[in-house]
Parts: sequence; structure tokens; C-alpha cells
Amino acid sequence: MKPLFTLLLCLLPLLTDAQVQLYDSWESAQKAAIGTDKDILIVLTGKEWCRPCKALEAEIMQNPEFIAYAQEHLVIFEVDVTIASIGKPNSKAGKLHKTYSEKHNAPEFPSMILTDQAGNEKLKYVEKPTFEAFMAALASVHP
Repeated sequence: MKPLFTLLLCLLPLLTDAQVQLYDSWESAQKAAIGTDKDILIVLTGKEWCRPCKALEAEIMQNPEFIAYAQEHLVIFEVDVTIASIGKPNSKAGKLHKTYSEKHNAPEFPSMILTDQAGNEKLKYVEKPTFEAFMAALASVHP
């Protein structure tokens, strides 16, 4: 019974069709946020190759509670540095990662930076937090 419950729990995000729109440029994320009360969450990640990034994806980004929160409060701008773009600073992902990691002093993978619509930093994690700590930090910004 326990394996079945675990399987259903893992499939819950797929079964509920819950997802959050991810934007691959600051401009598109900012445009989506303007006119709403939503902040922009910049996620600097390497989902293909970075173990902590994979954990971030599984434990936070795909968590139904986070998804519900994000749909109400956040626009997500994701910079995913793929294996193909590693060592290619002129690739789109390489340029975006350099720009936002330097601007927010967040060189590690993964990094998450919460900003207002103008790009002013409100909150930053430069390593994968626990789900509980991250949600508590978000709640302190959006009570």
C-alpha cells in the first residue's frame, strides 16, 4: 500500500495538470508581471547536470503547494544552463546566467532571486533551500 501511495504522491502534479508558466527572458517575464501584483522569481539552474538543481526542481518547483503559490504571486524567469551551453559564454543561457548571477551576486547553481517588477531584489537564495524554509521566506514577502 505504501509504494502505491508514494507513486500517487509523485504523480499528483501530473494528474492535476498544475504547472507554472516559465519565461526564458527578463523582458517577457517583466511584461507578464506588469499590471499584476506578482513579483518575478529568477531561477538560475542547470537541470540537466546539476544535482542540487535537480533536487530544487523535484522538491520545490514541482511541489503542488509551491505551484499554487506561484500561480497567485509569481512570474518565473528561468535561466537553465544546459550541458550544451556549458563553456559557451556567448550562448543565450551563458549570457543570461552571467548577467543575472553578476547583477545579483549569485554565482552558484541553483540560485533563486525574488525581485519586484522593476528588478529590485527582495529575497535571494544561492543554494537550494528546504521547501519549508523557502515557502516561509516567500510568505514573509507576501503575507
